[in-house]
Order: sequence, then structure tokens, then C-alpha cells
Amino acid sequence: MKRFYPLAFILTLSLLPLSASAQMTIISQDRNLDCIAEIEDFNTGDLYGYSDYSEAPDLLPYNGFILADTCEDFGFTAAEASQVSTLGPASFQITCDVYGETELYDEGFFASTAAYSYFDVVFSVAENVTWNLVGDILTGGGGSLDAVLYDENGTALFTGIYMNTGSSSLLEVGTLTPGIYSLILVAQVYEQVDSPGVFLGSQAGTDLEFRVFGDVAPVGDAFAQEQYLSAGPNPMRGTTTIAYAGAPNRNVEMNVFDVRGRLVRRLLNTGSATGQVAWDGRNNAGRRVPQGAYFVRMKSGQEVLQRKVMVVR
Repeated sequence: MKRFYPLAFILTLSLLPLSASAQMTIISQDRNLDCIAEIEDFNTGDLYGYSDYSEAPDLLPYNGFILADTCEDFGFTAAEASQVSTLGPASFQITCDVYGETELYDEGFFASTAAYSYFDVVFSVAENVTWNLVGDILTGGGGSLDAVLYDENGTALFTGIYMNTGSSSLLEVGTLTPGIYSLILVAQVYEQVDSPGVFLGSQAGTDLEFRVFGDVAPVGDAFAQEQYLSAGPNPMRGTTTIAYAGAPNRNVEMNVFDVRGRLVRRLLNTGSATGQVAWDGRNNAGRRVPQGAYFVRMKSGQEVLQRKVMVVR
């Protein structure tokens, strides 16, 4: 029986020099793996097989591997997914590999296989930076790989969709201004068979590295002094994370106002010039604010920065 083995990747090294000042802050990381392999009896509706699911929504380096398979007299299905992620101050790397295979021996049955790997990292940058995304990709059969880089407004800065590409290399380059961003990577396979004597196999995987590089000319007086204010997700349904940098050696005061300029929530009054604070969409009384536009305002020294945040319910 034909079998797909785990992929072997050689990471494409970046040709750009890394600047020591090109730092980014990882805000959150969400990862999960899912495998389903089953055979269904058309006459009885009985299912034979196995499924498994794993998630790790934390900031630690992550190694994940799950396997689902079933082998009956009337068919065979198997699914496998693995994932490794590594985070750093100026780069992060994700390796994932999914494959599935399905075969039926007898009439009256339906066989299906699915494997899925999902990775979403949210990060902020405090200066204008250049970024690149490099690595190797392999997809075949019913396998696909999607990679999307979003800004805090939900605009896609880069979208890559790969299906039946065989083996290929990826090199994408762009620029980011101070703010919050999200890179989502999804690898998946799906196969289904309802006729005997048919075998289907698919695979998808990659080893990608996202890296930022500094020394890009700043824009505006506040950014020239390395001050910034950003919020994401925006629009927000539950909680948004606000990343900020105030004037050096100055107190930072941060509040939320409505469109009429009325104080909604006091968020921060601290001597720390750089950091993050969460707003849960509630006012000072602890009640959820109505849907609409609000303004996060930061005062640090003589500088006042303001960011519009949309609350949706």
C-alpha cells in the first residue's frame, strides 16, 4: 500500500542582515491539531474509526503530534498531523505536516480522512520594519496550505494559497508600520471514497520562518521618538490588547472615551513607558459598553496619541 511519509524540509535562510533593534512583541499564540479517520456503513450508519484533537494557546515553544486511523475488513483510513513552533524577539518559526490516506475494499461503505493544523500568532512592532517570510512548501492530492498576514484592521497584507504545488519555495518581503499584526497558517487534507478498489492520498506541510528587520526610517514626530499606540483585535468583540510606548522617563496615562469625549474607562496610570494593557469592553462600573466607536487616548509628557477602537456585539 502506498504511504506518505513525514516531510523533510530545509529552511531557506534569509539574505538580509538582522538588526539588533528590530524587536517585536509576541502578544498571543493559538495552535491546534485535528485528525479524523473513519469508515461508515451505509446500511446501519455505524462508524468505525478514530479522531483526536489538540490545542495549545500559550507562548511556550510547542511540539504537537496526533494520529487517527482505522483498519477494518472493508476498508482502511489514516490521518496524521504534527506541528512545531518556536518564538523569538525578532522571528518565529512554524513547522507543520499533515497527511491522510483512504481506501475501500467492499461495497456499501464510505471512507473519509481529514487532518488539520492551525497556527495563529499575534505580535506587535514598535518601529517601522521590513519583514520576510521564507521556507519550503509541499502539497499534493487533496492537501492545501494557506498563509495570511493581517494588520490590526483585518486587512490582508499577504495571502498565499497552495494546492498541488509539489515541492516549492516561498520568499515574501514587505514592510510594517508600528502596530499589531497576525500571521495565520493552515495546513489541511481531506479525502473521501465511496467505491471499492479506490485509494486516495494527500499531504501538506511547510517549514516557514517570519522575521523582522529594523533600520527603516520612522514616520512622524511621535514615531521618531519611538512612541506608539496600537490595539488589536480591532474591531473587538470581547477583549482588545493595547500595546504602547510613551516618552522616556515620563508617566503614561491611558483612558477610553466615547465619541462625545466622555470618560468611559481608566486603563492605566504608570511610570512604565512601554508595555501592554487589555480592555475588556467594560466601563468603570464594570458594565459592557454599547456597540460603537471608542477612543483609547494615551498621554505621555507633552505627547498625546489616540487610537480609534470599534466595539461590535
